[in-house]
Amino acid sequence: MTKVISKDHQSRAKRVWSLRQLTQLSRRDFAKRYGIAAGTLQNWEDASGNGLSEKGAYRLANSLQADGIFCAVEWLLHGIGDAPRVGNLLPAVTLAMSNIIPVNEEQTAITEELQLFCSHYPEAIYLQVKDDSMLPNYNLNDYVAGVRYYGSEIYNFIGEDCIVLLNTGEQLLRRLRYSNIPGLFDLLAINPQTESPKPYYYEVSLVYAAPIIWLRRHLIATTA
Repeated sequence: MTKVISKDHQSRAKRVWSLRQLTQLSRRDFAKRYGIAAGTLQNWEDASGNGLSEKGAYRLANSLQADGIFCAVEWLLHGIGDAPRVGNLLPAVTLAMSNIIPVNEEQTAITEELQLFCSHYPEAIYLQVKDDSMLPNYNLNDYVAGVRYYGSEIYNFIGEDCIVLLNTGEQLLRRLRYSNIPGLFDLLAINPQTESPKPYYYEVSLVYAAPIIWLRRHLIATTA
């Protein structure tokens, strides 16, 4: 007999998943970092088994607080109160940076600027541009950063270029537009000649949107 997953368990699982996105860690790395069995974390995020318990919620909230992520147990369990927020730059975020930023003089400067930006904005998020979909505003390998907004606040940034996180877990840079379906959004590339395999997304659900307020151009070295 197929088990029916309640909407309450599904919502709780989605909150656990969105909380993990704040750390920018994979499920495997998240479980290892916070001492959670991989199967337990999978149950929490997939709403399988008994899902996230009250004991698990307290454990998760306390573990992440050590890394500067503040999350109310009531929000995890029932969606009540403020969404999770990030304090100063997380060790986990620093780790993520070290995985994508090569060590040289330019990249060291970029890392320092990103750390400063993140220390000033509790909901900071950054992204390195990986395709030509947003030319001419953003070039390949540029770094952009913004501040995350959730829920109905996202509508304040229609028409702006944003770092967005889809509920599928995909993070990208696109221009935000109204969708024909309330609560969903369209995401547009601005380069008509883009070679991106998926320049447009229609009627998608977003975890957050972060309008771009910081840009660092990638300097391309030239030879004489």
